[in-house]
Amino acid sequence: MWLEVDESLVDLYPILNESQCAGLEAIALSVFHGKNSLFAKKRTLDWMMNQELSSAAKSVCLRVKNRLSEYSSLRDFLVLKILIVGSNRILHYDDEGFWELPLRILEENPVVTCSLLTENLSDADIYLIAAEHYKKHIKLNGLITNLTPFGGGGNQIYPAFKRFIDRKESFCFSITDTDRDYPTAESNETSKNCRSLAEERIWVADHLDVPARELENILPINLVEDAIFDDRGSVDLHERFEKIKSRIADQPMALLFCDLKMGTKFAWASTHHGNQEKARFWREFINSINPPLHNCGNGCENDCECFLIESLGEKVAEKFLDFCKKNSIQKQYERMKTSANSDKWLEVGKAVFNWGVATPRSRS
Repeated sequence: MWLEVDESLVDLYPILNESQCAGLEAIALSVFHGKNSLFAKKRTLDWMMNQELSSAAKSVCLRVKNRLSEYSSLRDFLVLKILIVGSNRILHYDDEGFWELPLRILEENPVVTCSLLTENLSDADIYLIAAEHYKKHIKLNGLITNLTPFGGGGNQIYPAFKRFIDRKESFCFSITDTDRDYPTAESNETSKNCRSLAEERIWVADHLDVPARELENILPINLVEDAIFDDRGSVDLHERFEKIKSRIADQPMALLFCDLKMGTKFAWASTHHGNQEKARFWREFINSINPPLHNCGNGCENDCECFLIESLGEKVAEKFLDFCKKNSIQKQYERMKTSANSDKWLEVGKAVFNWGVATPRSRS
């Protein structure tokens, strides 16, 4: 994370005691090891180098001091920052991405890592790819993304998120699927509970709902296509993808809320399930298809179980991840940026990058 030491500490604590030194030492060493980023004004950095810190910690301060102009420019790209303030202050978040973290908290528990909590570790790996694509998109060099991934296991994400917040041993950013099947639908209970807990702001933690139904819906569709056709043995899957691509070509919003893993049924557009808004969204989608599509063509009535949008199966994210591991970030980016859902993908990548921003590990 981007950690800033507030200049007010210079006057508050001319000479740091042992526990205060330990708190700042932990921060500096986390930057030394490539886990976070450090920023401060020249006066503050000089003050830190005059304290009883290790040579490694002081080398970090010197590196930042020598590159203040560069670091100031990098700072402008970030929307999330943690400001280390005096122990007389309280933990505070200003809703614009600025946390104030009292030094006494670091004295009691020198936090040096940030955790990325997702449904499983593969999802975390995918979100880290999104962060790399975002960094490429804004043409940002000199910073890396460093987060410790944790898999929460579906409905166990909330208890895991709560434990991170209660124990305060790591900063934490959680991401969950929403299961929304139309734009104005509410998120599932896990997402709502995680978001509600994060909004209490009792610890440096936050939650993000996937801006779609599931992770699979924001995977850049062009890269999904490449991943599917990279598997030459899945002819049936190739055909299903082509049907999906042709059906959503003029309505990319449907891509965000369809069920890519299990398939989207014509019944979604029926009012028989009792949800008028859901039926309206999918009926409008059906009416937008060219050539016109009035029904499944199989003579079904009401709760039609035929596919409006085909399924890609439950391994689409796995195929995507395997494909990305075999191809360069640059090649991935070129295909990503022309995908119909690239804006949502980059939205998530931006959030992940901001929580995991770090400077590369210092060379000894």
